[in-house]
Parts: sequence; structure tokens; C-alpha cells
Amino acid sequence: IGTDGGISGVVGSYNLSVRALDVTPATYLSKSVVGTVTGGTIEFFQAPKDVDFGSKEISSRKKVYTPTEDVSMIIEDSRGKTANWELYLKVGKDLTLDNNEAISLPGALRFVNSSNEEVEINDQSGLVHSQTGSLSPMKTTVSWNRSLNQGLLLRVNPGQATKGSYTGELVWTLMDTAENEKSSSATTPD
Repeated sequence: IGTDGGISGVVGSYNLSVRALDVTPATYLSKSVVGTVTGGTIEFFQAPKDVDFGSKEISSRKKVYTPTEDVSMIIEDSRGKTANWELYLKVGKDLTLDNNEAISLPGALRFVNSSNEEVEINDQSGLVHSQTGSLSPMKTTVSWNRSLNQGLLLRVNPGQATKGSYTGELVWTLMDTAENEKSSSATTPD
């Protein structure tokens, strides 16, 4: 029981006594109950399954491409506290030519966050979004506007690409920054 007489925020079971006043005749009715506090979670409710950059012409100049659709996801936070959380992104597998694993586009993926700061996407997790938690359970939509060159970008240098289809893997990691213990990951083929 908390200092204010209510149930504390600590996970566990608590014995409670509930009293009600019956006005006629003036008597109290008592009942013992067990109250349980369960822990909430923070997790991906909806994450991108694929990111498609479409078909592009090979160029003799450096080119930056946006996906064919905005990249967005929904994070569900039921922790019931104002703990912050962060979203990280890293490459699980470089973009690789589908019919020749020896040809890849290392370092071709970039990320521009909503503050227009560029984050290199490689095998190390890069912070792409941070958020303040809420006391109420909530779902937060996180999206980036490709028309503003935000979100995931494909940067291809001259001579880097060979004709064909490329596939890679992205790893999104959601971190509860208050506890720094709980994380959730989602994988997106690009």
C-alpha cells in the first residue's frame, strides 16, 4: 500500500480491505479483496514489414532515393509511468544483389530524423527517435515524411551499384530508457 493509502506502483499482490457505509441502518459493510499490480510493456504494435525504394536508373552521379512509401510504425506503451523510450535502427544485412551475394551496397542507407539530423545506418544501432512516456496506456505513431527527405534514405555513389534487385535487413530496437533493461526488436527486409 502506498503512502497515500492506495495501491503502490510496485508489481505484486496486495490484501485490501474495502469498507462501505450502509445509510439505513447506519452500519459499515467490510470485504477483504486481493489487488494485483501487473507490469506494463513497451513494444512494437505495428512495424514496417518491407521498405521498397522502387526501380531506379544507374547514374554516373551520387543519387539519394526515398522509399516508395513513408516509413511509419506504432509503438504501444502500457507501462503506466512517464518513462522515456528510444527507437534505434541498424543494418542486419547490407543491401546485397539478389543473384550475386558478393555484390553489396555497404553504407548506402542513411536516416534523417524529424529534426533533419542525419544518422548513418550501419551495424551499430543509431538513435532515430525518442519519446516521453505517459501515465496512460497509449499507442504512438512514429513516421517520417519522405517528401521532406526524412526517414530512411538510399544513397548510391557512382559505380557502386550493379543492375539488378537488392535485398537487405534492418533491425529496429525499442529501448525503455528509464530501466535500460527492456528492449524489443523488429526486423524489416529492405
